[in-house]
Amino acid sequence: ALKLSKERKLLVTVDGIHPNGRGARLIASPLAKLLVH
Repeated sequence: ALKLSKERKLLVTVDGIHPNGRGARLIASPLAKLLVH
């Protein structure tokens, strides 16, 4: 998570807004895919 946080600050924001790990991953996954493109 730390590596992703450095590369993608959005994931950190998502984690902060959603303490639930599963919820954060569900939202972070699509965001990460969009950022990869």
